[in-house]
Parts: sequence; C-alpha cells; structure tokens
Amino acid sequence: AGLQHFKNLVFDEVKSSVATAILDLINTERDGTAIEHDIVRQSVMLFESMGLGRLDVYVNDFEKFLLENTKDYYTRKAESWLQNDDTPAYLVKAEKALEEEKKRVKNYLHPDTEPKILSVVEEEALGNHISLLLEKEGSGCKVLLMNDKLEDLSRMFRLFALVPHGLPPMADVFKSHICDLGQEKLEARKTRLESQKEKE
Repeated sequence: AGLQHFKNLVFDEVKSSVATAILDLINTERDGTAIEHDIVRQSVMLFESMGLGRLDVYVNDFEKFLLENTKDYYTRKAESWLQNDDTPAYLVKAEKALEEEKKRVKNYLHPDTEPKILSVVEEEALGNHISLLLEKEGSGCKVLLMNDKLEDLSRMFRLFALVPHGLPPMADVFKSHICDLGQEKLEARKTRLESQKEKE
C-alpha cells in the first residue's frame, strides 16, 4: 500500500523529468564523458520497482523513451559518420557503438532491454545504409575486395549479418567481383592464345 501511495503521489509526478535526466546522462556518456553509473542504475531501478513485480512501468515510462532517444541519437551519428568517414572507419565506429550499448545494459539497464536497444542501433547505423556503405567511392566493398582488406571485409560480414537481409547485397558485390576477375583471366588467356597462333 505504501509503494502504491508513493507511486501515485510522488513517482507519477516526477517520472517524466527523471526519465529525461537519465536519457541526458546516457547521451553524455555516448559522447565520451564519464557518468555515475550507480546513480543511473538506482534511478532505473525505481522504474522497475514501481511496476510492483512487473516491468510495465519500466517499459512504458522509461524504456520506450530510451529506444526513441537511441534511434534519434544514432540517426544523427550515422549521418555524421557517412559524411566524414570511409566505409572501414564507419564500420569500426558502428561495431564500437554496439559493444558500448551492451556494456550500458550490463551497467545500469534491465537485461530485457539489450536485444531491443541493439536492434535499434543495428537498424539506424547499419541497416539503413547498407547500399551506401557497399558502394562508397574509394572504400566500398569492391575496393576492399580488390585490395585484399580481409580484416575490413570480415568486420563488414559480421555486422551486416546482424541486419535482416544485410548479407545478400554484400554477396552480390562479391559475386560481381569474382565474375569480373574470371572474365579478365579468360580475356587475358584468349589474347595470349591468339598471339601464339599468329606467331605460329
């Protein structure tokens, strides 16, 4: 009964402000500034406790806004990375972002949030930009194949595999590259044979 009264008289009055403050701290940490994890964790636990044994309050009054905030944040980040970075550098940043979000869940969010927040980051940082990353001039998939950039290609494969339908476009580029190489070898062989025939 005491918890219910606290929820009605106190929590419901401040929950919006508390959620906003937590999200501001999370974005501060995403931008590279250290924050007090214990304070954030205790605040998040308040949302969990107010569900009185269920996660409804956490999901509806905090997690929903967290996911929206995450979507907006990585939409902006992805646009910035696309403008300033080549494909390998972009993928390094995307991979780092995913690892940091996993740590964030472990440090102060509920475990059930992990697949949801990772899905948002994967979609905003990777899924929405696969074609641009594959075809980026001077650093796209074909350039990486031509220069045997195995580490970058491996990272691209790992990350694109996280996104629904992420691998087929990469496979198409790989197939095209192999076909072009094969055709090049055949033409070179044909030229050599014709040259030998003329000599004979």
